[in-house]
Amino acid sequence: MGVDQFGAAGQVLLLHSPASDLTTSVVFWTVLTGGTLIIGACGLAATIDLVHQHRSTHLIYPASLYSVFLDRASERPPTTLRAVGIGSERWSPAVIERHARLLPNTSLLNEYGPTEACVCSSYGLVYDASNGGQAPMSIGRLVRNTGYLLLDTGGRPTTGTGECRRT
Repeated sequence: MGVDQFGAAGQVLLLHSPASDLTTSVVFWTVLTGGTLIIGACGLAATIDLVHQHRSTHLIYPASLYSVFLDRASERPPTTLRAVGIGSERWSPAVIERHARLLPNTSLLNEYGPTEACVCSSYGLVYDASNGGQAPMSIGRLVRNTGYLLLDTGGRPTTGTGECRRT
């Protein structure tokens, strides 16, 4: 997780399988910034309950399930969340608006990592809870000690269309 974007960890739910590459990122970010790792059961109903029970401050969640999470959370919004990071695939910008209405005090970040070897190498702040600002979907800023190259089909750097490679 990017301390630059998420800040130091607080109460962080670990909902991912130990086989998931995201687990490593969540565990190290939480432990190395002094947070508390809460290991819980998977499932939408369990997630909402765990957020409330442990007063979770940060949630890392798959993009494909976040709309459903928001549907579930609308009955009892988790007001202790400071930041939610979602990623793993492209998601609808309409999710940003729904998030802002339901969780106005919770920032929303788009996590990006261009390969399976790198879980998250940049974060785009798409909803800033400090001022209510919304931004277009982007891969955002790089985490420390990370770079990207945009390469054309011949593997040469380009400013046009190409493949994103982490350096």
